[in-house]
Amino acid sequence: MTTLPWHSFAFSTVLFSSISALLIRKLMRNDKHDAVLSMIIFQIMLTVITLGFAIVKGFVFPFPQELWPRMIFSAVLYATGSLCNFYASKYLETGELTILNAGGAVVTILLGVFLIGNEFNFTYAIGTFLIMVSIWVLYS
Repeated sequence: MTTLPWHSFAFSTVLFSSISALLIRKLMRNDKHDAVLSMIIFQIMLTVITLGFAIVKGFVFPFPQELWPRMIFSAVLYATGSLCNFYASKYLETGELTILNAGGAVVTILLGVFLIGNEFNFTYAIGTFLIMVSIWVLYS
């Protein structure tokens, strides 16, 4: 079995995330749609798709017992972020929400450096600076 280069996965992530953001925005634009219910249905659909993929590929449970609290905490944070994203999609335009989500990359970089000790070198500093400049340019 051959594996795809990371570029293919990065491109796919950008493409499918963008399409998903547009579809969520279109769904949330309707005042009759509830953000909480939509987020729950979305998460259930993700679970079913992921479970199907895991069954087809052969699932091996990788987490030792001591990681369960971290996994639960991570799931709570992810669900909270998803819920906030659905609420934001209801009130913001897609472009504004995309800009705010781009700021999440900077937060992720900083938290990675301070919380788990990721390396922060000159290249990452330039990338972080460019993200901040692009957010500033798009908002001004």
